[in-house]
Amino acid sequence: MEHRPRNETEAENRHGLRLPEDRYRVGDLFLDIQRERVIRSGREIRLSKLTFDLLVALVRAAPDLVSVDALIERVWAGSIVGPETVSQRVKRLRLALGDDPKAPRHVGGVRGRGYRLIAPVSPWVAAAPGSKAGLGSEAAPDPEAAPARARARLSERWGAAIALVALALVVSAYAWIHARSAARAPPALTADAGAYQLYEQAGSVPISEPGLRRALVLLDGAIARDPGFARAIAARAEVRTGFAALGYPLANGLEDAELDARRALALQPHLTMADAVLGMTSAYRGDWPEADERFRAALDTLQPSAAFRSEYAVFVLESEGRVRQALAQAREAYRQAPTGQSEVVLLASVDSLMGRETEAEMLAGQALNLGYPATAAPLAEVLATTAQFQGRYAEAAERAVNSLPPAIRSAGGARAVRLVYSTLADPGRRPAARSALDGLLQSLEPGDIDVATAKDLISWLVKVGEVDSAYEVANRSLDSLARAGTVGSAWGMLWSPDMRPFRQDPRFEAFAGRLKLLDYWQRYGPPDDCNFDRGTLTCK
Repeated sequence: MEHRPRNETEAENRHGLRLPEDRYRVGDLFLDIQRERVIRSGREIRLSKLTFDLLVALVRAAPDLVSVDALIERVWAGSIVGPETVSQRVKRLRLALGDDPKAPRHVGGVRGRGYRLIAPVSPWVAAAPGSKAGLGSEAAPDPEAAPARARARLSERWGAAIALVALALVVSAYAWIHARSAARAPPALTADAGAYQLYEQAGSVPISEPGLRRALVLLDGAIARDPGFARAIAARAEVRTGFAALGYPLANGLEDAELDARRALALQPHLTMADAVLGMTSAYRGDWPEADERFRAALDTLQPSAAFRSEYAVFVLESEGRVRQALAQAREAYRQAPTGQSEVVLLASVDSLMGRETEAEMLAGQALNLGYPATAAPLAEVLATTAQFQGRYAEAAERAVNSLPPAIRSAGGARAVRLVYSTLADPGRRPAARSALDGLLQSLEPGDIDVATAKDLISWLVKVGEVDSAYEVANRSLDSLARAGTVGSAWGMLWSPDMRPFRQDPRFEAFAGRLKLLDYWQRYGPPDDCNFDRGTLTCK
């Protein structure tokens, strides 16, 4: 199979948009390269970025053997890695695909030479609507037709400690739909029916990196058809901020989001979603006064939606340590949409963050009754936290384990997390938990420790008293974010009861300074349960 650049494997559809042909069937798997999705029997198999890239390299070379050196060049371009790194990554791929290393069905290898796909590879051509698959053939599943519950799971790569980011992204990605439906008498959005249809389709993408990239393509198409479509421009700005929220790479994402938001406001002044985008991009850069001002502008409209209140609570107020104000916004969002899954789970999350476990557990039950999956972030974190504070440590551990991404599981994460929670019942197991976490850190590659995983690791380390290691991971995470010109987003996890030792450590003031919060607090007052004692920040 000849390796071709992606732009040579695309064709135009009737709307003039580029559609991918990089879609393959690999044995019982269906692979969509542009969307970075692997599907088996209608269910998506979650792979980390490096693991997915390894699979793609093998698919594009199938059935040929790919040498270890060639794989390093194609998958780890620019990085210094050795054969052992490739071997471990192949092991993770086999684990995710359910391959037995002694009798693999998908990924084979020749010792000392390289690896190949042993499953048959063929183009994936989805059956046309209403057509029947030919005799002996099998119609390929449409990723967008995946079960609703699987799509509602958002993204399994999110661990418990950063669950609020996932919720915030759901709100963000669909904010333009919420805002439109909440308006009393919305103006005509666009005179171009095709542009409106593309805009609508963008609002129903799965919350994942491939889903957000598809939303960008759809919104690009809508805006190309109607350059004055202000809400589509603002929606594109929100999707771009979604990449930053989830840590997905997007060149000039925040800069382009700001440009889109300002362009949308020029076309339609007081467009709340555009103000909210400017608030979020300001928060990502640590410009907290501007973030506050922009969200207040969005909330000063006649009918601010529950979605914008949720964004303000998660992206700004919680990160600033204004958790009580975040609770007020979450309560108002819940009042506006008492049966909305996102609003119920947001309020449960803020209650849990404040140690209000009785209220959090009641709301978690309501969310489950509304159909929110127990294993999806952030409900999984709420359920784990309530179980922990009621002394049900084994249950709390399983809740946390169920939300682990495959890369963390395969590196020993499940055992480490169970040991972390076991120390809460038996402090004598703390050395074993510390050892397991240290082993996990050693086995993870830099590509596996994104901001989401880093926040999980910080939380686990603090639980077992490894505050020094927690600060090491936290500062490395900020180093990575600084290279992208941001301070990250949704730092509400810093204010949970479990993180008290982290906040009380003398290093917290310097860490807050790196988040650009210290100057903000000195000007506008300290965060909840903190004060400045002779110029030094102290927190309870």
